[in-house]
Amino acid sequence: MAGKRLGAFVMAAVLVLAAVGIRRWIDSGGEVTLGGTPSPVYCDPLVGEACKAAFPDREVRIEAPGATLDRLLDSRDGESLLWVTADVWVEILQTERARLSRGAVVSSVSDPVASTPLVLVGGATLTDQCPIPSWECLADGPDGLDVGLDSRDSTVGLLSQGQLVTGFLGTPTFASNDLQSLEYRQWRTQSGISEGSATTRALDRMLTAVGTFDVAPAALADWQQLGRTDMSSHTPPDAGSDIVIVVAAIGAAGGSSGDLEAELVERDWLPGGGSSAAGPSAGVLEALRVEQTN
Repeated sequence: MAGKRLGAFVMAAVLVLAAVGIRRWIDSGGEVTLGGTPSPVYCDPLVGEACKAAFPDREVRIEAPGATLDRLLDSRDGESLLWVTADVWVEILQTERARLSRGAVVSSVSDPVASTPLVLVGGATLTDQCPIPSWECLADGPDGLDVGLDSRDSTVGLLSQGQLVTGFLGTPTFASNDLQSLEYRQWRTQSGISEGSATTRALDRMLTAVGTFDVAPAALADWQQLGRTDMSSHTPPDAGSDIVIVVAAIGAAGGSSGDLEAELVERDWLPGGGSSAAGPSAGVLEALRVEQTN
């Protein structure tokens, strides 16, 4: 009799623990955790501060999206994290892993959380050389106009490269083999456009060291947050799609985007997806990203 009671007690305990586990699983968005610790959140530096505020109960790591991409491209199994970044990086990850015949690691992608245009910031020299600031004008390389770009491992840097090459080739639907043409290689060599490191934004260098650059691309929300009046932002007439932030679940990671939209809107981002336009494919953008190391 005592044995039956003990067995019933054990069974009841198991059911209670199972119920608690299911409740935690639901509360975490279906995430599998180790020791009750949620998977870390890797955040694009472009939205780093908003990310920290939106996920106060998780470990938040701020990392250049190019570095996160490289690790996830090589990942085999078992990696579990949330990735908060521009949608284009998630597209590159999915495209490249399929091309390399590696298994999918992205288990889900949220709807667009927030967006902001990619703009050109500059002063009088920019509008003197390019009365209507455009990517095509920058690609033409007008004399006396120093252009600074961010690292290609950053969101602003990679999208700027795509827009600049679009301006040079005259089409947003170019292919990777167009980057091997003699005309393109000569333009790259002679353009004189400066590229920054993964930790230094061209915009910051332009604003803090007078005379460094005459124009630098930026996320409009970032520029608005600075509140500067000595320079202006310009939305190029040949602009591509807006920067769109999403949350990608990698592996068994789960959970919602939390308060991310509200935190971004507070920082001048627009809720949801932005304007879309034809642009370089994910594969071509990845070819541009690694071009500098070839």
